[in-house]
Amino acid sequence: KLLDIVRCSIIVHTEEELFGVAEALESESGEDDAFRVIRCKNRFKEPLFNGYRDALYTIRVPIAKDGEKMVEHCCEVQVHLSELIFHKSTSHIHYEFFRSYFSGNVEAADERMMVLKRVVGAEPNDTLKETIDSSIATTDDNTTQLEALLQLLGEDNMTQYLLASLVAYRLLTVSLESTDDKSRERPITMLIRLGRLLRLAYKYDQAETVLSKTRQAASILFGSEHRLTLLACENHAILMAETRRYEESKSLHRETLETREHVLGPEDPDTLSSCQVLAIVLDKPGHYEEARPYFARAYEGRRKVLGSYHRDTLDSANGLAVIDMMNGQYDSAESIFRATIKVQKEKYGLDHAKTKWTGNNLAGLLMITGRDKEAEKLGLELGLS
Repeated sequence: KLLDIVRCSIIVHTEEELFGVAEALESESGEDDAFRVIRCKNRFKEPLFNGYRDALYTIRVPIAKDGEKMVEHCCEVQVHLSELIFHKSTSHIHYEFFRSYFSGNVEAADERMMVLKRVVGAEPNDTLKETIDSSIATTDDNTTQLEALLQLLGEDNMTQYLLASLVAYRLLTVSLESTDDKSRERPITMLIRLGRLLRLAYKYDQAETVLSKTRQAASILFGSEHRLTLLACENHAILMAETRRYEESKSLHRETLETREHVLGPEDPDTLSSCQVLAIVLDKPGHYEEARPYFARAYEGRRKVLGSYHRDTLDSANGLAVIDMMNGQYDSAESIFRATIKVQKEKYGLDHAKTKWTGNNLAGLLMITGRDKEAEKLGLELGLS
């Protein structure tokens, strides 16, 4: 649904004026042939990560009658305090740049600020690319800054995978120069990370070269049952699935899962990771029944070992619920979706992509089962499109 096809802003100068606007909108809402306030997002109470506060009203406005039915549009009214406008104008450029990184609630943003604080030495006016170029060009062994940059750019933050691969390559170079006891493991670890980032950046040919050669090197250096060999196998199998080599992918995933069960045990996080990725590969029409036991095992195991609030547990819960929905097990799917979204709202906030993803899945289930009004209410709560 388009919630702000038409929008306007009201700027007030005092708190008294702010309350006056709120009272006027609420008091006139709902009268015959008048507008209706259907949602208010109060960011004075829960400000954005940069401290900015405002109030967003979604208002349903009658436009014209189509027979007996009234045609209505949803419009947005944004209410600002003038003293905050200047702050917004100076910080908005940073908000636009980092909005994906800082999505979620204040607590989630605070956690990611700790990553930024480790990215030291950048000039204030540098672009992100300039900061990265400066960091990877340095002759200093500044792995703390490079690791922080890699985390900043990575999957759960800004999703700038190609830029992240440049940082990973520099860390790989640093690791090859290391002479300590773990010097053999670090390059293999960085090669796996580099291959994964190239895959996420859709550089499949480069990722294939890196991951296939890394599998071979890890097996020669550490043996077929070493954790890094198995991690390389898992990442290569994921790439195979994304490049439509499903039978090769399933075979390698099963082999990796069996080895991890034997070496690490059935409840080790790496073993449960194998269950999850195998389930994802099997998650195709005609194979839902085959995929479900692996999703269920990953979910139950992660909930027991990692806890209900861990991001891997939440990902497994979503996968299991989707499979149940596809199999027509709507009650089970709805129960899991609702439990998951409750945790995600608390952990990430309403605006986070993961919360919205679960919300979209639940809204789809509600519509499939004929509960359109519940789906609409959920959509308004989470701002789903």
